[in-house]
Amino acid sequence: MNAKFYRDDAGRLMFYCEVDHHVIDRPADDTDQVNHPGAWAAWQASEGSDTPPADAPPPATEAPRLEKVTGIGPATADELRAAGVDDVRSLAALTDADVAGLDVKATTRQKVIGEWRDAARRLLEGRA
Repeated sequence: MNAKFYRDDAGRLMFYCEVDHHVIDRPADDTDQVNHPGAWAAWQASEGSDTPPADAPPPATEAPRLEKVTGIGPATADELRAAGVDDVRSLAALTDADVAGLDVKATTRQKVIGEWRDAARRLLEGRA
């Protein structure tokens, strides 16, 4: 078996393997690194690291969960997610019209959601 990792023209990490006259040539995933540690070690040694190329977009950071906002518990977070508000970033991005149009239970009033939106904005700005 001949296995190796390489970067394609677009800078993506690829996995290439020949086994019994079959060729695998596709984007690499975590299982390739585990299942072919020798090839992965050779890649790291030749590349110097497993970091993406300099022109690759920065990795997306995960937004804090809704439960980080004071007053939002698991049940309310589930209700907001069902209405399309998935995390603190999406809560902070709501406009007044969005808040008014949310399909939520009567117990979760728009005024309270507006207050949570403002708290989410403070949280993202590091002022919470």
